[in-house]
Amino acid sequence: VDALTIADQQHGRRVAVGGRALAGAGHDPDVPPDPALAGVDALVTTEPGVALAILVADCAPIVLVDRRHRGVAVVHAGRRGVVLDVVGAAVEALCEATGSPPDDLLAGVGPCIGAGAYEIDGDALAEARAAFDGELLQPSATGRAHFDLRGAVLRRLAEAGVDPDRTEVMAATTDGSPELYSDRAERPCGRFAVVAALRGAPGDHR
Repeated sequence: VDALTIADQQHGRRVAVGGRALAGAGHDPDVPPDPALAGVDALVTTEPGVALAILVADCAPIVLVDRRHRGVAVVHAGRRGVVLDVVGAAVEALCEATGSPPDDLLAGVGPCIGAGAYEIDGDALAEARAAFDGELLQPSATGRAHFDLRGAVLRRLAEAGVDPDRTEVMAATTDGSPELYSDRAERPCGRFAVVAALRGAPGDHR
């Protein structure tokens, strides 16, 4: 691919579905951002050659693939995103684009911050407790709580109908892997990315 398609991630649940018209949008910082990608945290395409990218540094990067009907999605899922269920929104958008049921999809979850390194309090804690019925939280010695972001992602995938047996999870965490960036540990820091594209020439839907 010549360029990546990168959304204006804002920790929400907006999804953009696009083809060649969005290919490469967001790749060049000197080009004004495409309005279609404003406030978007998940990208979906059924067009081969359109490379979708999500940038993360503690949040969870997710890839969704429909191998039967040829579709792919990438998702940026941080605490606020999983509370708002950007994962479910992306699954729904991909299934609508391809016509497949959620249990046909494959899912991959990349490295994110481990629960032991992720403490939250205040509004963030209240929102997580309400969204997940108090689960995925462990009290910490500081009076705050550790939040299991990876567990929240997996729960949202299952709630959306994605088969856990068709979900691949990387064991690495950003706080425990020196080759990865952790925003909480190294701020300001860099980013790493997940990139997904369908193989084949544009217009080839075999």
